[in-house]
Amino acid sequence: MLSFVQHILEVALSASGNRAEYHASKYLDPYVGGHETVKHVLNAPTQIGDTLHPAGTEITVHATRDEHGNRITRGKRGAFHSIVSVNGGPRHEISNSRIKKPNLGNANANNKAFADAFEAYTVKRIHHMTTHNNDDPVHRKRMADIQHAFNNAAAKIPMHLRERAQLLGERAANAYLKSLESQGITKDDIREVHWTNKGISNTIGHPVSRRNNPHDLLLKVRVKDPKTGEDRLEWRGASLKASEGTVSNNGLAAFDLHSKFNGQHTNLQSAWTGQKKGQGAAQHHTDMFNSGTLEDKKNHLHYLLKSHPDVPYHYVVADQDKSIPIEEHPVVKAINAATNIRAEHRGANVHFYDQAGKHLAYVEHRRPGKGRSPQANAKFGSLK
Repeated sequence: MLSFVQHILEVALSASGNRAEYHASKYLDPYVGGHETVKHVLNAPTQIGDTLHPAGTEITVHATRDEHGNRITRGKRGAFHSIVSVNGGPRHEISNSRIKKPNLGNANANNKAFADAFEAYTVKRIHHMTTHNNDDPVHRKRMADIQHAFNNAAAKIPMHLRERAQLLGERAANAYLKSLESQGITKDDIREVHWTNKGISNTIGHPVSRRNNPHDLLLKVRVKDPKTGEDRLEWRGASLKASEGTVSNNGLAAFDLHSKFNGQHTNLQSAWTGQKKGQGAAQHHTDMFNSGTLEDKKNHLHYLLKSHPDVPYHYVVADQDKSIPIEEHPVVKAINAATNIRAEHRGANVHFYDQAGKHLAYVEHRRPGKGRSPQANAKFGSLK
């Protein structure tokens, strides 16, 4: 039987520490504003405004970020907070630790449909803003297929998520086009729009690794040759995120294949089979990383963060209205400039720091769900 403390750890969302971002992005962000099937309730008696509400009280989560797109945090440890209300009453801020993990039910299926709807709508929006006058039959058919895919995905999710997918798709499109314009690529320079959620090899005409090229869309754009001054066509892409979260999901076999330090591959698969499982894998990952050369370490982080693509792409986070070329991402620039990088493991997580102690990235070694294979999932660090 669980003790009270164990019970709280089991059912409550994390408000601080390594899993807080994961919990917020999985259990809160997709359902901001309310949801038809996913319900949020208090896991313990909680003061909201002037009223002490008992455990089990249903709440509506209205916001998990401030007006600048940053997580709402409080206290020395930066505990995550959310803005909530009860029965449509006044909105107040509470710690995420007071919210019970909701039963997602069929929400995992919703998540796939939501992702497809969000991506397809983003591509549709960019087409509407750039290539809507392109009368090429192949291009027209491609856009019609994307419209059909959006309709199918949107039909599988509640109206609340459908509207959110469209809103975030519009924000992603605007952010990406603005970012391209800062590089001298205008809307008039865009000739073709492609949705590439199944990889970019067929679109660009030669095979490349899907692992290193996370493009959800590709654009064929007109640029000037810096030597001749003549126009030429090139590919540009974007990796689309509705909200900040995991950068890469890595099965252990693929992770071991691509992770080498001093000529030796990692063996997370064996490390996981011991009693400590994720913690054992994290310890092995840390030891192997710290044994490598600086070049080994940088290559490993670029692999995890997908920052050495074959085709240039922008990292787009819709709910932050953010779009940045991956090579210009502050973490990627810090990795390239680092003179030393070290790893530390805490529990089942591994954190990476440069010589100044800046947090570059971290990897969670965990099972994404009951009965599913373990993974090593990477995220950008805070640089703090």
